[in-house]
Amino acid sequence: MKTKAYKLAAELGVHEQSVLEWLRAHGYPNVRRADTIRAEVCQAARLALGRKAAAGRRAPPPPPPKPRLTGATAPAPVEPEGPALRVSFAELLESHLPADERSGAAAAPSVVETSPALPGPLNKTRPPAPPAPPPEPMVPAADVARARGERDEALRRADEWRIRFERARSDLEDARTRLRPLEGAAEAMAALRAERERLALESSTLRQRLQAIEDERDTLEATAAELQSELVVTREHLHRVETEASQRQILVDDLELAVQREVAWRARALELERAAVVGGNLGAALQRLGLGGLDEQQRMLQAIVAQPEGVRDLLRAVRQVDPDALGRLVRDRLVRVCAHPVCNQVAVLEDRLPMRVDSGRDCEICRGSSDRRWFLRMVRECVRAGVRRLLVIGGRDVTRDALRGLAEGQPVDLRLIADNEEVLPARVQGRIEGSDLLILWSEAVVSVDVSGPYADAARREQRPVVQVLGDRGGVAPMARAVCNRLARDLVLNAG
Repeated sequence: MKTKAYKLAAELGVHEQSVLEWLRAHGYPNVRRADTIRAEVCQAARLALGRKAAAGRRAPPPPPPKPRLTGATAPAPVEPEGPALRVSFAELLESHLPADERSGAAAAPSVVETSPALPGPLNKTRPPAPPAPPPEPMVPAADVARARGERDEALRRADEWRIRFERARSDLEDARTRLRPLEGAAEAMAALRAERERLALESSTLRQRLQAIEDERDTLEATAAELQSELVVTREHLHRVETEASQRQILVDDLELAVQREVAWRARALELERAAVVGGNLGAALQRLGLGGLDEQQRMLQAIVAQPEGVRDLLRAVRQVDPDALGRLVRDRLVRVCAHPVCNQVAVLEDRLPMRVDSGRDCEICRGSSDRRWFLRMVRECVRAGVRRLLVIGGRDVTRDALRGLAEGQPVDLRLIADNEEVLPARVQGRIEGSDLLILWSEAVVSVDVSGPYADAARREQRPVVQVLGDRGGVAPMARAVCNRLARDLVLNAG
């Protein structure tokens, strides 16, 4: 369990500074009193500092002062550090008495000096003093008092040194006791030191590898940035190429249409030339009658066909006309349509004369199909609005197949994009720039993740967008939506 430093000091009963110094010496160089210490470090501190606190508590108190002896029975002061600290009171008196009085003091009885607290060498018995001479006169009281004071001071110093010695010996024994379990710790410390050196070497090696990996990563990032810039340039070139290819395709389509028209005009010229050779030229006959202008010939024919008898007479008169040319004229100018108004609108937009039929299957416009009817209506509306390239995004497979079949031979270019195709910004931009009208289905048919980029690009390029509503995704709803949008734009532009 983790513990704060000051709580650990209170638990051990030692000063906080001792705990902080121990922690700084054992892996916490910047520890403070409120820092949290790990459980294993707290346990080690308890073992180390707890023994120290217990040793301090076990230290014996200083012994009480011993009763001091007076006269010749008082022991001499003993110094633990020197061998010559044994002296008797008689010797002290002899050293302080005058020369003529020393003989009387020498007769003092011998003193046996023992110290139960000191080692054996200090417990020695002095030999008995020689017989004392006859008593001398009494020592002055001042000298005796001075000697007694010196004796007391010597005894006090001896007691102090004895206490210090006992304390030092107790500390030594405690230190030896604490040293025994630390011998194994020293070996473990040496092993840990060797392991630390090994880990330091391994850390240095890993640091070098990490530096090499970082350098390689920087190199790869720089290479990736260069490749990204090259990719952007490549996409720009690809977009430009796709745009040029689209424009080239438009030019090819225009050339093919021009070639078809040229072939048609040449065929028409050959037919007229052949009709002139045969002699069935109605225009030449009218010119011989004085109707040289086209307006005069048209008014004359209108006047003739205004009455049923005139029509019969005109038919008898033009029996020599080429039947093939007349058949083509009738097919180009006359179309069979059903009663549906959209089929009649298509005929009018094609500038052809509608001829009513009863069955929708006989209708040359719809052939009984609503999708075909509205698709042709959309085509004529696109031709009138000048829209030639239509871009359809997604849709069902059946709808796309129907659109491909209906678009064959029509004067519009219908591009169908599958909804599972990858959406690339450059490709989307190129397709939008190469189209005149964008057709999008509802979210129920095509996901907004596919149609959204095309819609954004169309708004940037100011291309008209047709949103087909509903979830059916058929040809007729799409064509109806396109017709409504183009008709609305035509009305707005005309207004």
